[in-house]
Parts: sequence; structure tokens; C-alpha cells
Amino acid sequence: TGEPFADQNHAPYKLIKVSGLKVGIIAVTSLETLNSEKRKNLSGVYFEDPILSFLKAKKALARKGAQLIFLMAHLNSHCKAPYPKESKTFASRANYQLSCGGKSDELMTLIRRLPPHSVDAIVLSKGTLGSGYIGDLPVIQGPGKGQYISRVDFYYDIGEAKLIREKTLVHPPVKVCHSFFLPTQDCYLGDRNSPVKINRWDMLKESSFQVMPAKFLGHEVSAQPDIQSLL
Repeated sequence: TGEPFADQNHAPYKLIKVSGLKVGIIAVTSLETLNSEKRKNLSGVYFEDPILSFLKAKKALARKGAQLIFLMAHLNSHCKAPYPKESKTFASRANYQLSCGGKSDELMTLIRRLPPHSVDAIVLSKGTLGSGYIGDLPVIQGPGKGQYISRVDFYYDIGEAKLIREKTLVHPPVKVCHSFFLPTQDCYLGDRNSPVKINRWDMLKESSFQVMPAKFLGHEVSAQPDIQSLL
């Protein structure tokens, strides 16, 4: 039909209101990220250049008064947050520059092709664990499957009608769990066989694996029976 794909469960973009601001959300994907089984179910669907799709959606959202634009991208990426080995408390890490290991990374290619400051943050659905910045662009990524909570704090000047970029805070992903390890204040162990994981294991063994109630943004996490009944 020449029109973006949309049904009751999918939309090329969406406008929502958050704290009085109109926030535009745009989603793009590439054919390369789909496995062969999924491709069989998409016969007759044309995959447009993601940048062209983004620019069309951004123009439509601008007409609707969008003040912030977030891009959800379904791409393969290996960008990582280069957390220092000596930093053992995962919760203390924020606003790191991501390391992508080369210009051929799909996320890096996408960002290079985007017009400057055309998007305020990117949420990646197939990335490795680690959130931070690429240049001055906030990027949230994780392995998915509901394993981690990611958060970015934005500050918007209503009078100037612009985002105060220097105040943006990209929080590190928080692993979802019932209890935290006492010495590290989280339940994250680090990547397999990484120096960070080895250091953290030493700390945990020294504390005899003591645990404490899990917290999120300083608030203790407690089970909700009405939610558990649905699981």
C-alpha cells in the first residue's frame, strides 16, 4: 500500500504526554535483525531505509507538537559501557561514554546518518548490557526479557522550549531481583569471566554472601500480591 505498517498492536510512531510535555516515540527496525523464521512471515512487507522512515515520522510528530523525540531501534549492536575495573558498585556508574568497537556497528551507523540533535535519546532492544552516551546522545540498551530496569532523567526548560542537555542523567541498568548483595548494593555479577565479575565475587565471598532487601532509586522493593497472582 506504500503506507507504514500498523495494526492494533503496532504503530510506526506514537505521541504521549508526560509531565505536561508531548513526547514523540518512533520505532525502526532493519531486515538484518530478523531471523529466517520471522522473515517468512513478512512476505510482501517492504523494509524502508530506517533513516527515511524516521524522518517521515519525525515530521508527522512535529506537526502534532512533539517537544521530545525518542527513537526505539531494533538493531544489532555491541556497544558497551567501559566500566572501570576498580569500580565495584554497579549502582554508582552513570553517564559513561559507550565503546562500540568500530564504525561498522549498526547503532553507530544509524547515529552517523541521523541529522544532529534530531533525536533526544535512543532505546535499543537488541543491545548488550550498558547504558550511557555516544557523543552527546543518551543511549539505553539491555538484553531485554524484563531482566533490567533502565532510566534516564531529562530536564526541559518550558520557557525556552528546549531540553537542558547538560543536566541529562543516564542511570546504569538495574537488575530486577528480590534481594541485593550487601557489599555491592545490587544483584549484578558482571559479564562472564570479566575482571569486574572476579572482583565482585571476592567482595561477596568476604561478606559471606550477605543480602539485603532490593531497592530502586532509594526505595525498598516489596512484592505485590495482586501482581504476583498474574504471573
